[in-house]
Amino acid sequence: MKHVIRICIILMLTVSLVFSASFPKGIISFKNGTELKVKKVSIKDNFVFYKFKGENKSSLLEDIQYIKARGKVERVFGAIAGGATGLVVGGIAVMVTENNPTYAGKLAGITIGATAVTYLGGRLIGGIFDPWHKIYVTPVSKK
Repeated sequence: MKHVIRICIILMLTVSLVFSASFPKGIISFKNGTELKVKKVSIKDNFVFYKFKGENKSSLLEDIQYIKARGKVERVFGAIAGGATGLVVGGIAVMVTENNPTYAGKLAGITIGATAVTYLGGRLIGGIFDPWHKIYVTPVSKK
């Protein structure tokens, strides 16, 4: 039963990564013509938060022309691949350890390892098909 709980926790963490409100990669184009390639882009209230050259930064949305981001598709591919593997391998591990608890520790390690490897493989495959999306465009002002 302990192993089932561990598998559920891994799956919940994977799902939370997929549906988080930030994007791992982004391009911010400012109204003054500057364009920055950034990481960890998120928008909250009237600000955009991002990481540029390792430093956390924020800017007002009124100073920005548009924001492009990517990274959600690779997360989804990773979650599907890792989650499916975790369920299958974890299910097999639970069935095997019911009759022979000797292998429980080894099978838990194999389950976690297989889930992590297929999650990363899914992210790599998803990264190939992950296009840039405009997540913010300055609204046209009415005059």
